[in-house]
Amino acid sequence: MRVQLLSCSGVPREIWAAKDHLRSASRDYDSPLFDAEIVRAVASVRSDVRVLVAEDSGGLAAIWPLHVRPGKWARPISGPFSDWHAPILRAGLTTGPKRLLAQAGLNGMTVHSLALPSGASPDLAVEEAYLTDLSAGYDAYEAAQRQLYPAYFKKLRRMNRKLEKEHADVRFTFDDPDPAALDWLIGRKRAQLIATGRQDVLGPQWARTYVDRLRHLKGPRFGSVLSTLRVDGQIAAAEFNLHSDRVMHGWLTAISDEFAAYSPGRVLVHRILDAMPARGLDLYDSGTHSGHYKKYFSNRRALAASGVLSGRSSAHPSRLVAKAWRLAETSAPLPVQRLLARTRRRTDQILMSETAWPQRILALAAAARAIGAASRLAPPDQDR
Repeated sequence: MRVQLLSCSGVPREIWAAKDHLRSASRDYDSPLFDAEIVRAVASVRSDVRVLVAEDSGGLAAIWPLHVRPGKWARPISGPFSDWHAPILRAGLTTGPKRLLAQAGLNGMTVHSLALPSGASPDLAVEEAYLTDLSAGYDAYEAAQRQLYPAYFKKLRRMNRKLEKEHADVRFTFDDPDPAALDWLIGRKRAQLIATGRQDVLGPQWARTYVDRLRHLKGPRFGSVLSTLRVDGQIAAAEFNLHSDRVMHGWLTAISDEFAAYSPGRVLVHRILDAMPARGLDLYDSGTHSGHYKKYFSNRRALAASGVLSGRSSAHPSRLVAKAWRLAETSAPLPVQRLLARTRRRTDQILMSETAWPQRILALAAAARAIGAASRLAPPDQDR
């Protein structure tokens, strides 16, 4: 098997066509995050995009877009916005991600939300992603979920009634054409990230340009939807989602503090779900994390992996430090484990989102100060 790392512009047209064929052959890759439009869009704003192409006598065997940084270390395509990624494999291919990385001459890869089973590895932590299957229609879906979570759906109906009773104009727009709505969402999301002490992944110019380009991209199996819930003319909640021909991926979301008492984010999600089947979309993917509320509107699960995949070599000093760090996360006293895990997650976000070293250093220094201050203020047993 011949494995190459090519620039996005260097991938021949026939390889892209073969990639689309591999993707169409398996529902494992139905997510819009596996679309070639994603790769081209991020390659237009970042110079570190490389496409791993594996070919054998049968033609294209695997293709895997990546960010490759100095030190021959890979990260998921789209950096902090990569909610799903994996090599797209030809049916029956037994070559796994580690072998592909090694054959491409890469030392390894930090992975987040690597789609399983292609990413199955004892070295990786596994978590659940939350999906909503609407193939039977919204009414049938809601009836089934109401049996499981009656209190949640009772509260949802109450919030809808309260909104309609206390405000003259409550308006849901499935795909809002107002460009100011996207600006509002990005501004609110950035404010939320900063206020909660997380990395402002929408701060870098490449990230904002990337989101704007995705808003205007259309492909055979790719598009975007900006859904809003407006109350008396003001945006109460907004979601900017990507979609394929059948899957809607919940991507960026924000709510207004002014209307927080009405749970506008949850109201908006259910209005999106209700609108999807008429548009041929039968699966809503809300990703990992926040399972404490996503579980109520989800009726399926998928597995996602995170951690480090070794490739050609793991002897680089930075990799040895990383291994020691992860070992400490599992063996140190619990308060130290939590601090180490939080520091690693913040560092990963910085390394994925900041592409220039001066900005990386400034962001790392700011993160160190914030985490240090939080660790001094938090009780020893508080999970932050």
